[in-house]
Amino acid sequence: TLVATVIILLAAIAVLSQLAQRIHVPYPTVMVLVGLSISFVPWLPTIHVPPDVLFLVFLPPLLFAAAWRTAWIDFRRNIRPILGLAIGYVLVLALCAGAAMHYLVPDLPWAAAFALGAIIAPPDPIAAASVLTSMGVSRRLTTVLEGESLINDAAGLTFYSLAVLAAVTGKFSAGHAAVVSVTMVGGGIAIGFVLGYIALWIHGWINDPRAETVMTLLSPFAAYLAADAAGMSGVLSTVVMGLVVSRRAPFIFGSLLRLRSRAVWDTMNF
Repeated sequence: TLVATVIILLAAIAVLSQLAQRIHVPYPTVMVLVGLSISFVPWLPTIHVPPDVLFLVFLPPLLFAAAWRTAWIDFRRNIRPILGLAIGYVLVLALCAGAAMHYLVPDLPWAAAFALGAIIAPPDPIAAASVLTSMGVSRRLTTVLEGESLINDAAGLTFYSLAVLAAVTGKFSAGHAAVVSVTMVGGGIAIGFVLGYIALWIHGWINDPRAETVMTLLSPFAAYLAADAAGMSGVLSTVVMGLVVSRRAPFIFGSLLRLRSRAVWDTMNF
């Protein structure tokens, strides 16, 4: 039943993407609306996906691909507004959503309410890129919003971890929260940076487009799992690794590899 459901959903995605093109609406919008409608159909089976599987299977490749598409020069030039939105905006939205949840459900503790707010605060990077492309906005605005969508997951997960810790222990210390945040962020960046250059060295050594394409598919999972196992930010590790590989890829990747990997990644993202 589960396999059949997945096959039917994949077929529906292919049809909906064509519908989105014909009505000139970004396909993530159509997917969300139809997905919400499907959730009200009573006879469909209920699918339970463990959160760990969801994070591991879907999040790393999507973040890696978004980072790979990002131009490093534009990203660095707009780093201040990117960080301002990725951290400030997500924090404000998480606090507002948490306060609203506590107001609607007074019995819900503040820490649990803020944890829920942190879950829904970060926008989706692939949806942002798709919507911006169809709108034809300026390159700088696109760079800022896509760059923000790369980092906001790390900010949201950090806030979420702190809120869960406060909910479990019943205590909250601003100093301890700051130390934990800096450690998670700094460690994730360092691991992603090191693994990015290791991946580039392996690519320079392999010289086989098929094997190197598989290598690009494995890279985000390696970055995420390594950082997560060390208690650091797997999201930032994956993003930094993608930026490092993207920056050096034109000098290391051959033309055949670029063509093959782009086709594979475009299909995988979709």
